[in-house]
Amino acid sequence: MRKSYLFTACTLCLVLLFAAASMAVERPVKIQPGDELLPVLLTNPTGPRNPARDQEDDFWTFRFRVSTDGGENWSDLHGAGDTGMWEVDVMGDTVSVVIGWTTGMGTVVDLDNNIHFVAVLNGFNPDINPLARENGVYDVMVSPDGENSTFTPIVVEDELSNFVYADCGIDADGNLYAIWHRQVLDEEGAPVEGEIWAARTTEGEWGDGIPVVDELDIGDNYPHMTPTVGDYFYVLYQIPNAETGLYDQYIARVPASLEGDVIISEAVASSGSDVSYYVSDVNPIDQDVDAGFVYFCIRSEDLGGITVGNSDNMGESWTVETVAGAQRYPSIGLDKANAIPWLFSNFAVSAPHWNWIAHDDIGYNGGDWVGPDTLTEIAPGEVLYVHLGVWTSEGRFISGCNIWNYPTPTITPSRFITRYSDDGGDNWSDPLQTFSIWDDVIEGHYITGVNIVAGHNNYVFTALAGRYGVTDVIPPVCITVSVSSFMLDEPKVVEVEMTDGSGIDFEGDGAMFNWIKVAEGYDWVCVNQDSMDTDPLGSGTYWFHLPDSAADGDGNMQPLAPGDTVLFYADAYDNNGNYGAEHDGEYSNVWIVNESITEVPGDAEELPLNFELGSNYPNPFNNSTVIPFSLERAMDVRIAVYDLSGRLVATLFEGRAEAGHNEVAWMGEGATSGIYFYTFEAAGSRIINKMTLLR
Repeated sequence: MRKSYLFTACTLCLVLLFAAASMAVERPVKIQPGDELLPVLLTNPTGPRNPARDQEDDFWTFRFRVSTDGGENWSDLHGAGDTGMWEVDVMGDTVSVVIGWTTGMGTVVDLDNNIHFVAVLNGFNPDINPLARENGVYDVMVSPDGENSTFTPIVVEDELSNFVYADCGIDADGNLYAIWHRQVLDEEGAPVEGEIWAARTTEGEWGDGIPVVDELDIGDNYPHMTPTVGDYFYVLYQIPNAETGLYDQYIARVPASLEGDVIISEAVASSGSDVSYYVSDVNPIDQDVDAGFVYFCIRSEDLGGITVGNSDNMGESWTVETVAGAQRYPSIGLDKANAIPWLFSNFAVSAPHWNWIAHDDIGYNGGDWVGPDTLTEIAPGEVLYVHLGVWTSEGRFISGCNIWNYPTPTITPSRFITRYSDDGGDNWSDPLQTFSIWDDVIEGHYITGVNIVAGHNNYVFTALAGRYGVTDVIPPVCITVSVSSFMLDEPKVVEVEMTDGSGIDFEGDGAMFNWIKVAEGYDWVCVNQDSMDTDPLGSGTYWFHLPDSAADGDGNMQPLAPGDTVLFYADAYDNNGNYGAEHDGEYSNVWIVNESITEVPGDAEELPLNFELGSNYPNPFNNSTVIPFSLERAMDVRIAVYDLSGRLVATLFEGRAEAGHNEVAWMGEGATSGIYFYTFEAAGSRIINKMTLLR
C-alpha cells in the first residue's frame, strides 16, 4: 500500500480511519469494565454526513485576495475552484471525505497578473474521484478576478513515488519554475530515500521534470527555491546530522535551462531546529538577479537568533553571520530597488509576542544589521506564526503575519494581517486583516501556506491553502475537571471542560457523561448535560447531574450502595461528527461510593496547599518546554504527557522529588504539532494542563 506524508499531524491517517469507520454504528460502543480505552478512541466513527457539493466554496483549498493599489484595499475572497475530493457511499448516503490541505506549495504571479499555486495534491483515489484527478504536483492558475482557473498537472506520481513539498519561481521572460520533493518508495510502498526535482515552462507549457538533488534522507528537508530566476535558481534544503544533532543546510545552484551541472554548496550553515524555516509559509531564500546576490536565512544553531548567509559570486562561496534576538519561522526579503536585505521573524520566548524586522544598514553585505525592531505587537495569549515581506512594482514595502488565538482561545490560527510602508520601513500603516478563519468561514484548524506575492502595476496578492468540505478531523477535547461529591445523600455534579475547533455538537447529544456500576450485568449510563457555560463553538464548561441508580442488564434500575465502584468518562461529538473522549490512562476513572474519589483530575484551586504546579513555558513551544512545580516537603511525584487520543507519550518524572522549586523539561521527541496534556500527580491528587507543540 502506498503511503502519503503530505498531511501534517497525520491528517491523512485520521481521514482514512474516519472514512473506514463511518460504516459502524452512529454512537460508540460503550466500554465494559476492564476494557482498555485506547482502542475505543481509535475506532469510534464520525457520523454519516452528506454536505451539498458547493462548487462556489466548500471544496476550495487555494484562496486569495488581491489588491490593485499596493495593499490599501483588498478584494473579496477568491478561490481556485473545486480541488476535488473522494465521495463514498455509506449506508445509502454520500459521504464527502476531505483529502486534506497542503503545506507543500509555492505561489507566483505571472506577467498577466494571474496567480499560480504550485502544490502537491496526492490524496486522490482513482476509483472514487469526482474530478478524475491524479496524484501529483499541480500548477493551479487563477485570474486576478477569480473568474477563471485551471488545474494543470506538472508531474504525476508513479507506483514508486510520493511527493511531499513544492515551491516555485519565475524568470524575467515569464517562464515558470517548480521544484518538488520526491520520496522514492520500495515495492512495499515505504519511503527509502528522497530527491528534489525541477521543471519549467516553455511558451506556457510545462516540460518534463529532472532530478537536481538525489540521495536525500526521508526527513523534513523542506526545499525552497528563489522566487526570482536568472541564469540560475537556488534551492535551500536541510539534512539532519546524526553526529551533531543539528540540521545542516545545503544550497543547490540549478541552471535555469535545467541543462548542465547542478552545483551543491555543502553545509553552508546549521540549525538547531528541524523547523529551520518552515514549509510554504515563509521565503527563506531569494536572489537579486541584477545585483548578483543570493541571500538565505535559518534559525541559528543555539536557536537564539537568525543565521543569515549571502553570496555575491553565484553561490561559489558564502558569507554567514548571525542576527541575535529572533527565533522562529524567518523569511528573507530583498529590497532590490535599494539593494537592502530584510529579515522577518518573531520573538516567541516570552510574552507578549511580536513580529520583528531587521535590515542591513548599508546594503548587501555592506554593514551591520539594524534591529530587531518591533513591527506588530500582539496581546498576551496570542501567537505569531508567519512573517513575510514584499515590495510592490511601485516600491511600497508590505509586511504580513499570521496571528493565532483570536477572538477565542482555540487551537486555530485565525487571522492574517498586512501593513505597508512608503518610507523604507520607518513608518507603517495600521494593520489590515486580509484573512480570518472566523470572519471568512475558512474551515479547518490551520490557515496553511500563507504567502504574499507581488504582481505588476501595483498588484499584490495574499494567498493561502485553506481546507475545505468536512474539514475538521480533530476530535473534541474533553477534560473532567471536578466532581462535587459522590455521597449518596448529596447531589452528584460532574464538571467537564470541552473544546473543539469546529464546535461541540451541544444542541444534539454530542456532550455526554458515561458511567457504570462495576458489577456483572450492569450497562453504561449516558447522561446529557443539563447546563453549560460555553462560547458559540460550544467550548467551555458542562455540568452533569447524576442519579443514585444504574440500569442492570435487564434494563431495571438498581440503587447504588456504599462501597460500590463506579467507572466514568466524558465524551463528545463535534459538529462534523468527530468523536473524542476523556480517559485516564488504560482504564476509566474510578469512584468509590461514600468514599474518597480517586483518579479524578482536579483544578489547581482544589489541590492541597503542600504543592504548587506552574504553567509550562514557553507555550506554545517548538523544541522544548519546561514544567515548574514546588513542594513544601519531599513527596512522590509523577508527571506524564498524553496526546489527544489519551495515549501516553512520555513519562517525564516518576519518583521522589525534593522540597522546594523543581522543574522538568519535555523535548517533544518524536511528537508532531498539536495539543498535548501533561498530568501532575502528588499527595493523592491530580491535575491536567494543556500545552501546544508547534513544529
